[in-house]
Amino acid sequence: MGSSQIIYEWTPLEGIGPFVFNEPVEKYASKFSLFPIPDEVEEDEDWETYGMPGDEDARFYFEDGLLESVIVSSNFFYNNANLIGLPPDEALEVLEMAPDDVEKIETDEGEEDAYSFYDVNLQFYVLDGVIDTVLVGRDYEDYEYEEDDEYDDEED
Repeated sequence: MGSSQIIYEWTPLEGIGPFVFNEPVEKYASKFSLFPIPDEVEEDEDWETYGMPGDEDARFYFEDGLLESVIVSSNFFYNNANLIGLPPDEALEVLEMAPDDVEKIETDEGEEDAYSFYDVNLQFYVLDGVIDTVLVGRDYEDYEYEEDDEYDDEED
């Protein structure tokens, strides 16, 4: 390969690799040759999805021109470990946190387990027993999760 691959090292709620959340698309468009992918986010005109040449395993989501979230499946480093390819129990040890929610979802690859960590805006997807994709995003200071209602109804 002619170019080196980006190392996606995650800083919770701040950024991943060289990408910082809440920064404008212009900061990255020319440096990384980001290109728009028009059909990936249809329901909201304020959202734009970008890809990067040479890295089909990454998508960059911008809302109102600012970096909102990134999804990667090539590599995802945290605490000096690459979570892509790890079983979820090993990844949870690296993350040193428990998921807020685990649910089964249907994807193009089949049924996957989605692990969600609300406080750090992290979600990873497990296919065939290992993590194959990770989604991270910015801090949602005023975001209210719908799931909050069900956590208020704790059993005695």
